[in-house]
Amino acid sequence: MDLPESTPGRELLEKTRRRGDRRTHPRLDCGGDVEMRILPDGPKEVGSLRDLGLGGCRIRFNRALTIHRQSDVEVQIRVDGVTLRLAGVVRRVEERRDVALEFTAVSNRKAEQILFLLTEMFEKRQERLAEAEQKLQELKKSAAVNLPQQTQ
Repeated sequence: MDLPESTPGRELLEKTRRRGDRRTHPRLDCGGDVEMRILPDGPKEVGSLRDLGLGGCRIRFNRALTIHRQSDVEVQIRVDGVTLRLAGVVRRVEERRDVALEFTAVSNRKAEQILFLLTEMFEKRQERLAEAEQKLQELKKSAAVNLPQQTQ
């Protein structure tokens, strides 16, 4: 999937890249609900989204699964009122509950939807960080005013 460099959110997403991350597309830690079905006719499994990027995601399931690397799956991801349905392949399984997926056959439209969702999450996170920083500064000022003066 080759989105134009001018696609909104690409630059923000690059800022989220973790040190040492070798993925083509960086991922953003996040929460959300996931339903996954192992293709062709497996039951739906319910889990929590742990991270999301243009190339894939990581999911923690509510119970241990019988799933293997290279299994084809379909996922429905819900974050902040946005629902995405994507096809993927299992790349890693840890402790039978943590599953890392690589998305397959992602159209430019789907990629733009993922990027929009990631940008929204990133901006909300930045707003919360700015609010926390402001509160911290206010606490420091308040503490400095209320501390007794030290004599030498």
